[in-house]
Amino acid sequence: MKKRLIAVIAVLACCVAIAGCSTGAGQGSGDVPQGAASAAAEPAEDAVKVEDLDWTVASGVDGGTRRAMFSFTNNSDYAIAQVELELTFKEDATSEEIASAYDYVLEGGVTEEELRDWSMRCESNFLVEPGDDSVPDACGIGSWYVNKVEQYELMEPDMLTIVFLHDGKLYEEYYDYRSETYSMSNDTIDTTQWSDSDLASLLPQPEDELVVSTLDSDTRFSFDTICTTREGYDAYVSACSEAGFSSNVTSGDTFYYADSEDGQYHIDIMLIDSNGLMSVYVSPAEG
Repeated sequence: MKKRLIAVIAVLACCVAIAGCSTGAGQGSGDVPQGAASAAAEPAEDAVKVEDLDWTVASGVDGGTRRAMFSFTNNSDYAIAQVELELTFKEDATSEEIASAYDYVLEGGVTEEELRDWSMRCESNFLVEPGDDSVPDACGIGSWYVNKVEQYELMEPDMLTIVFLHDGKLYEEYYDYRSETYSMSNDTIDTTQWSDSDLASLLPQPEDELVVSTLDSDTRFSFDTICTTREGYDAYVSACSEAGFSSNVTSGDTFYYADSEDGQYHIDIMLIDSNGLMSVYVSPAEG
């Protein structure tokens, strides 16, 4: 089943909202990566060709555990924000091979029939500029990590989804390995979007970040970014602190809660560092 990463981004951004979700309204001036420099034409359906992504799955270590890790080299002309590779079992994968490679999954109560219906997912969720390599990330199948390269070797590519930047917008492209065809989503996201509301004016517009949604109401302004690294998160926390959100601070590696110096407003900043999603909320302080 084809997953639309841009749609997933929009759902993540809007599910915390009651109303007023926006994924394109409001132009900002943040210095974000722009992708290939040409505003003259929309990108083609095969703007990023499958051969432009020199991807591999190899054994690596993730959090002290051996995993099958996905990575790629970006040989395209575009900055790539997200990649999702879906793989399915080869038709000639035998029961003996599956039992050996997926022993811990089968021992966990999954039947071979159920397992054969699953897709392996390999992802990258951080910005990769042209010529650069992605950070290796662990592959998964169902709710399980892929711990052995032997598991990957029983699979074959099925669908490749690529989210890339062009002229400040995110585009989502698909390559179908079965039909060997490309297609492009009709949806795009303006990563320079911002709000002109009074609450939004209390916050610094994040520089060098990809804003994928904003939300405005009478009592709250919020926004979400993707591809945000720990360094980018720390930089934005510092900017908000310098902007006056430095009282009654509660913070950790991936969260920062604070009131404005005058006590009238409250900010929440949260980072999911495994996938680079940063969410920020500002509202009048309670009480």
